[in-house]
Amino acid sequence: YPLCALAVSGERPGDDDLYQSRICRGSVIPNIYPSSIRQVRKPPANWGVALDARRHMKAMERVRLLRRLKPHVKNYRPGFLVLIKDQQHDQPLCDFIQTLKYSYGTDVFVNIIESEFHKDVVGEVKRSRKYLSLNNDGFLETLLADNLRAGAQIMMQVGGLGRLRPNTLVMGFPESWADGSGETRLKKSRMYQNILRDALLMDLGFMLCRNLESVDFCKNNTNPEELRGYVDVWWLLDSGGLSLLVPHLMSLHSFLETANKATREVSDEALSRILAARLRLPRHTGDR
Repeated sequence: YPLCALAVSGERPGDDDLYQSRICRGSVIPNIYPSSIRQVRKPPANWGVALDARRHMKAMERVRLLRRLKPHVKNYRPGFLVLIKDQQHDQPLCDFIQTLKYSYGTDVFVNIIESEFHKDVVGEVKRSRKYLSLNNDGFLETLLADNLRAGAQIMMQVGGLGRLRPNTLVMGFPESWADGSGETRLKKSRMYQNILRDALLMDLGFMLCRNLESVDFCKNNTNPEELRGYVDVWWLLDSGGLSLLVPHLMSLHSFLETANKATREVSDEALSRILAARLRLPRHTGDR
């Protein structure tokens, strides 16, 4: 200990009393201080580590720097705003979106609860602020709204952060649209139609997904022949190439990597040839 060494340095051999008294003072110092240090306890608060604070700071700095980027084809990343009832009920839809992870976009999964804002349901909203899973890059949110359309409108306006926002709305097909009375069926169908119109008004693409529960996305692809075939793309208009980009992203995932990666356009031949060449994607034309 430096204090002990300082107490016994420079002594003369003949000065016994002074030497012994300073030795005693020097021997007491290392016995008192370590015992005091051992009695210190950590506070109950979690102070964390400084590196976590630095990672958070760097992440925010990089998000802010994205404002300098001008949107163009090379930095376009499909991000998906996925409307789900809950993760367990719509797990096939969540798994399908995970096959598109090589888009490197911002994926937000939102469960819209039709309810007023009160304390009985606010707790569920706070508990849901997390990632979809440890292996999934998506964000899971719960939103209270008067109805499904109102919740979708809110998320299309404020979902994401800065440039990191979803640009494609994803919904499951309304299988129960024909249930109930004629007025109920009309109300359901109009609501879904209006949600799609809202997406187009906000310059979002949209996808309606159906029959995904028949596919086991967790199954290892031990028999590639089961997945052989084509992804049929029905061209309606030149909307920017999302209709071809999505099947291409699917083919990059390990679930489909051994399957035939070609897409097949089954409508306007001239338009499909031009767009496929522009996007440099493998393609095959044919009729059903």
